[in-house]
Amino acid sequence: SNQIAAALSSSEQTPFWGLVTFEAESYEKINEVLTDPEYIRVVFPDEKNILDRSKSMVLAGEYVTFFRT
Repeated sequence: SNQIAAALSSSEQTPFWGLVTFEAESYEKINEVLTDPEYIRVVFPDEKNILDRSKSMVLAGEYVTFFRT
């Protein structure tokens, strides 16, 4: 996004302080986990201790890691 590109090219402090990566076979699988009743019961209440959802940004995409041999 433009916000991320601007933050990365700036010498000022970025507007975010963390990153999480979810890896799965598909976006649907990630959604299944995040909407699972057990996740909602156990994990979701604890999120408020480490994350402010109102200031969070979700970016979905595919990526690949290359290794030199």
